[in-house]
Amino acid sequence: MLKKISEMDFLVLRGPFESGRQSPGSLVGAFFLVILIQSLFLWLEHFASVESNFPLYRSVFVYHLWFSIGLTVLMIIYMLPSVYMGSQKIQYLLTIIVSQNVFGVSPYILALIIIASTFTSDLNTLTFIITTTLLGGVLVFVVTWIRFMILLKKGHYRKGSTKSQLRQKFETKSLLPFATAVGVPMVLIMVPLLRLVQPGNIEELFFTCLFIFVFYTMLFILPEQIVILYCKCRFDSFNFESTGRLKPVRDKDGKPVSTQGLIYANQLKSGGGKNED
Repeated sequence: MLKKISEMDFLVLRGPFESGRQSPGSLVGAFFLVILIQSLFLWLEHFASVESNFPLYRSVFVYHLWFSIGLTVLMIIYMLPSVYMGSQKIQYLLTIIVSQNVFGVSPYILALIIIASTFTSDLNTLTFIITTTLLGGVLVFVVTWIRFMILLKKGHYRKGSTKSQLRQKFETKSLLPFATAVGVPMVLIMVPLLRLVQPGNIEELFFTCLFIFVFYTMLFILPEQIVILYCKCRFDSFNFESTGRLKPVRDKDGKPVSTQGLIYANQLKSGGGKNED
């Protein structure tokens, strides 16, 4: 599906690399911060489990702990310039896995611990909540992925497109699929929880919903992360030279192309299309 889409259709996704926010060097600082945040989340998971009735929690925590330790070791390795400059694609793949683990998996586990320790220890109810939340996560990912593919095919991620101009701004329409996909599972989760909520458990309910919302948010951005990784593997212009400079976009003859020229050309094309209509 993606092979039929040209490099020009992906160039808006090159923005984080152009600004330097996701350059290999910048990711080193992000890795350091993530290690600290992951340590905090793991401590919270262990601390919250003391009064938790979450089934098989010990096994879940041990597996997650060792998985996170493995990721931490890899992050430390990919903090070395001699390593990350030679394997930028692997570094970005590691970034995706790490971000999903820290801001997706950890909050989800914490939400389940709070539910099991505060609201219910009934296995059937917990199974229903786990099943619903995971199916909701699949729904969020699938809806977002389909929408992303449609926008790509329509040229919304070309330089100079409307999507390019509004990317840094709040766009209500862009949140509509997310709200739709998340709303259904969130409502299904809230129904049994509200029946179990006691007057003194409002704070726990808030954090439970917050953690699940963060979990869904990470799944919402996962399709874009995957597509950017695909671009790094397919297009040279999404990678950096050994000097730290982003490689240029090139035409069919291998000559560097100005992104400003691409923006102007796309705006002319869009304007021409409107005039024809």
